[in-house]
Amino acid sequence: MKNETTKNGMCVKTSQKSLKADVCINTSKAVTTEQSISPFKASEAGVKTIYFIRHSKAKKEGSSDFDRDLSEKGKQNAEFMGKRLKKHKVLPDMIFASPAKRAIKSANLLARETKFKKDIIQVKDLYNASLENMLEFINSIDDKYNAIFIVGHNPSITQISELLSDSDIGNIPTGGIFCIKFDCCSFKDLKAHHGHALFFDYPKKHL
Repeated sequence: MKNETTKNGMCVKTSQKSLKADVCINTSKAVTTEQSISPFKASEAGVKTIYFIRHSKAKKEGSSDFDRDLSEKGKQNAEFMGKRLKKHKVLPDMIFASPAKRAIKSANLLARETKFKKDIIQVKDLYNASLENMLEFINSIDDKYNAIFIVGHNPSITQISELLSDSDIGNIPTGGIFCIKFDCCSFKDLKAHHGHALFFDYPKKHL
């Protein structure tokens, strides 16, 4: 697969045979070669890893937006992405999810496929979260966790991924996963533009 250069930065292309996926990097980061991507260690001392995950595809109808369920395609996509994570030995220390039905069901399917055995933590502020809400929540996460999933919604899930990694993503589609690594020991130290984008994967790349 060929590399592509865009006006906003370098678009790094890697093989679809692994979770290494397209990552558009802002040129202010001075990235000139394909990244060395090794995101599959669940916990690593001195490193925090966040998997920002948009809920899977949902039905258009529901008694309210909050109560919209996953579509059949959405369920299949969440299971598929969970299997991809499992294949590459991704197992988070904790999963945080918006309590909206489509988000918590996506989180449950990912948990099942990755063999995550703990209770998922529902965070009400992840529903209709602003960029500021997202950053405040991340900075408050307990440092006993090193690798976490955050299952939420657009636009905040895309915005926070771009802010923390200094990447030009544009849009994380439903079911998409954007993984960022931070060279720090505490979530409270996470700052804008300090993360390293590891991979960007989503169902439509494969299905």
